[in-house]
Amino acid sequence: MKRAVKLHFRRNTAGSFLACFAASCLAAVTGFADAFPDDHGDDAGSSTPLAIGVPDGGNIEQFIDHDFWQFAVQDDKQYTVTVTPTTLDDGAIRLLGPDGIVVLVESNSVGTGAATVEYAHLSGPFTLYVDVGGFVEFTTGAYNIEILEGPIADVDFDGMADVWEQQNFGNLGRDGSGDMDGDQVTDLGEYLAGTNPNLVGDSLVVTEFEEIGPQRHLTWRSAPARYYDIAICHDIGGSAWVPIGTKSSTSTRTTFVDNAPIPSNTFYRVELSP
Repeated sequence: MKRAVKLHFRRNTAGSFLACFAASCLAAVTGFADAFPDDHGDDAGSSTPLAIGVPDGGNIEQFIDHDFWQFAVQDDKQYTVTVTPTTLDDGAIRLLGPDGIVVLVESNSVGTGAATVEYAHLSGPFTLYVDVGGFVEFTTGAYNIEILEGPIADVDFDGMADVWEQQNFGNLGRDGSGDMDGDQVTDLGEYLAGTNPNLVGDSLVVTEFEEIGPQRHLTWRSAPARYYDIAICHDIGGSAWVPIGTKSSTSTRTTFVDNAPIPSNTFYRVELSP
């Protein structure tokens, strides 16, 4: 499914560029690790695979322990991650991006209640991570974890996932055509691009363009777990766009390196891809 969010810019003989349009920046957090042996790893690199729909469990043994799990997501699917304490009190979970650092959403349980996060995924297969820990550092105990997959819910048919609207607006009252933060990108465009619709300046923009020898390095602000198609043309008003590559994004900054010789006054296009 091709996404309608894109940007254009032109390379000219001076190496400058013109950027047009807008998508994303999510908050980063540092990784967690502890010095105690336990049942699950403490970071993305030592995470435990978790199958969709197959419950599992773990223990927060020490007061600074964190358990990391990994699971695969697919295009146009919605995921519900639930951590239910058994003896753990006040658990906390974070859903992390493919780099194991970027926080997508987070949730805390209340006492022995369940902590749940919901996430609508739009851009092909990726591995995401779940970080489970105590809500406060002295919390220890056992818990159960389960991840369910289903279609993206959009009861008002505005093209935006209901869970995303609730997380960002607190209701389903917006139809996608408005611009909540006034940054010239519609709410629907922010949703498709993984942008924060409440933060001015959080948008898809080219941040660097360098010519290093025969190479051109194009860097843009990206969203985790997205694919981008890169194309070129020599007349933005009439020429056909020629695809030159696809780049996956694991974090909030993505760079594409073009090695092919091209003439001056060449336009680049970056757009979200399935």
